[in-house]
Amino acid sequence: MPYYAVKTGRSRGVFSTWSECEQMVKGFSGAKYKKFSTYDDARRFSEGTEDATGTCELNTYSENASDGSIVYTDGACIGPGDNRQAGYGVYWGPGHRLNVSERLSGEQTNNRAEIETDSVSRVC
Repeated sequence: MPYYAVKTGRSRGVFSTWSECEQMVKGFSGAKYKKFSTYDDARRFSEGTEDATGTCELNTYSENASDGSIVYTDGACIGPGDNRQAGYGVYWGPGHRLNVSERLSGEQTNNRAEIETDSVSRVC
């Protein structure tokens, strides 16, 4: 059974028929959609979480860095479709005035939450 995933359209999601998918993308400028043979692949595409195909270099650091600060950050998103909730946190250390734990404003996605941590952690 084919699955039709919409990443950008009137509504994001996975649809079981072309006619359902077409209603979400037809006439929608910049629509992004694709047909898949498995539901999981379609879901990952619609949520923007396809498997990466590139390579990544591992950078190491010292816990005792004397040339800068160590800050921990995380962004996360839970829930399906329009019911997603995202937030982010930045931790500089116990009781630090720049520690943050907030709900993300705007579109609720994991990537936006992760990017927000980068913006918030660069205030110094």
